Amino acid sequence: MFPTCDVAKKLQLGKDKVGYTICYGIAPYFRNRLLSKLHSVPHVVVAFDESLNKIAQKEQMDVLIRFWDPADDVVKTRYLTSCFLGHTRAEDLAAAFKKATENIEPAKILQLSMDGPNVNLKLLKSLKQEFSASDGNQNIVDIGSCGLHVVSGAFKTGHNVTKWNTVVFLRSLYNLFKNVPARRADYVNFTGSILFPLNFSSVRWLENGKALARALQVLPNVVKYVEHVKKEKKLPACGSYAHVETAVKDEMLPVKLAFMLSVSEELEPFLAEFQTEKPMLPFLATALDGLLRSLLGRIVLKEKLDAAGTFSKLIKIDLENPNSIIGIAAFDIGLAAKSELRKITKPSHTAVVSVKKECILFIKACSAKIIERSPLKYKLTRGASCLNPAVCAASVEAGQKQLNIALEVLIEHGRLTGLQGERASRSYVQVCLNSTAQVCLRKFDRARERLEKLWVELCASSHEELLLFVKIVLCLSHGNSSVERGFSVNKECLVENMKEESFVAQRLLYDEVSAAGGVAEVDVTDKMIDMVRSSNIKWKEDLERKKKERLDVLDAERKKKRTAALVKELESKKQKLVEDAQLQVSMLQQEIESLKQCRHCRCK
Repeated sequence: MFPTCDVAKKLQLGKDKVGYTICYGIAPYFRNRLLSKLHSVPHVVVAFDESLNKIAQKEQMDVLIRFWDPADDVVKTRYLTSCFLGHTRAEDLAAAFKKATENIEPAKILQLSMDGPNVNLKLLKSLKQEFSASDGNQNIVDIGSCGLHVVSGAFKTGHNVTKWNTVVFLRSLYNLFKNVPARRADYVNFTGSILFPLNFSSVRWLENGKALARALQVLPNVVKYVEHVKKEKKLPACGSYAHVETAVKDEMLPVKLAFMLSVSEELEPFLAEFQTEKPMLPFLATALDGLLRSLLGRIVLKEKLDAAGTFSKLIKIDLENPNSIIGIAAFDIGLAAKSELRKITKPSHTAVVSVKKECILFIKACSAKIIERSPLKYKLTRGASCLNPAVCAASVEAGQKQLNIALEVLIEHGRLTGLQGERASRSYVQVCLNSTAQVCLRKFDRARERLEKLWVELCASSHEELLLFVKIVLCLSHGNSSVERGFSVNKECLVENMKEESFVAQRLLYDEVSAAGGVAEVDVTDKMIDMVRSSNIKWKEDLERKKKERLDVLDAERKKKRTAALVKELESKKQKLVEDAQLQVSMLQQEIESLKQCRHCRCK
């Protein structure tokens, strides 16, 4: 590690050295580098989300920045800072947001990437009004809520409307055997199986496919276990067993689980593909359209679905109109659910009809939720599909139509001029009609290649306006998965009694090292060395500043107490003087009355 023993002997490492080196040397250097990059880019997307910080016992709002890095010609997402809040009302979030982005010009903020609670929508509305008032030419672009949250929430909504309550069963099934060796031993003894239920998360709904599949797999063994413990009178004295015992009495439980699993597996590929930091907005409309058509194809009449040939028509299908929905008899619950249904001995017709009706409700509610919060409602989401290589390769006319939709939105929001839009439209047609470009578009593999690299290559010569459009659209965030991935990093960083500034410094280091590709790839510059050398001085200055602030607070409190005591003393004196004066007045009044009586007597 050291070239000589003499060098090692000179090393001094106090208990605080690593801490202040990170907080006052390395982290500020990385932050300044990021801010200098952001200063040179024309557009940024700000992503944020909140989670509970169990150490600070506050809501922690992580703020990330997404921008086009001109050095590499790729879109990057970087950690900016974290804000710590007590309340998370819209006004609290707005104050924290402004503090986090105080070094970024408001006009540069292209989009706010967030999930869809009403408080966030209220924040977005207030920021739009404020930014438009300060700079009326450039406004924040909106493409709706995070598509990942929309799809995940739709599955939850579909389940809840059926009132199957399978979540309680699945969680109880896992907890029944969790950390209880005796029950696990009885289960193995009674069933001969060593397969146990998996944990079911009531938050990450579409990551529970494995838990649903395992529950379906072990359900016959669970029934055996319940029968044996009843027979041998070894009933577990816990709420989980009571829920499981009640649930397995439902003969249609396997059918319900199989149906839920089939819907989950239909939706999960969307989440798996779009949980990435790569630019995916051009693929979002097509993916959501395919997902919706697949779901609606189960319950909507074929002629109605075929008539909805475009994105805008698809989301206008009236799911509450009975004339649009197929009958219960024609509804197909799926091969997996049918297979489980055939295993039931003489199922009642009423039960089968009831399950089918509930499955239709599941699909209807799930689809309605996707439509309600769908990014497909926004013109820019649909227009961005013009940069989807499959769309360009299939039909230049269709691609240009979507391009013009996107250009109208960006011109309306002051991100492009009308002249730039016209030039971009002409360049788009020229690029897409080029035979070499067509080959590149057809060969593009979005699983392995980056979309921005393709379009930079295609726009390399004399297509500046089209490239500007590409940079704006590809910077837009298709979801909030980048922020949520950071929650896992937060858990790794947190330790007991950690200060907020120490946490932010660690996240900045982690982000920079990850972006560089590892510790060995971080560029150690003279500026970094200088900042590390001066970190001790800055640390001590900050300690003195904080000490002075504490003393000022204590001094202010002492002054406040002295002032309060003096006020109390003066109030007491005032009260005494008032009482004495009242007494004097009373005595004088009595004397006056006495004199009046005496004069009256003499007159008589």
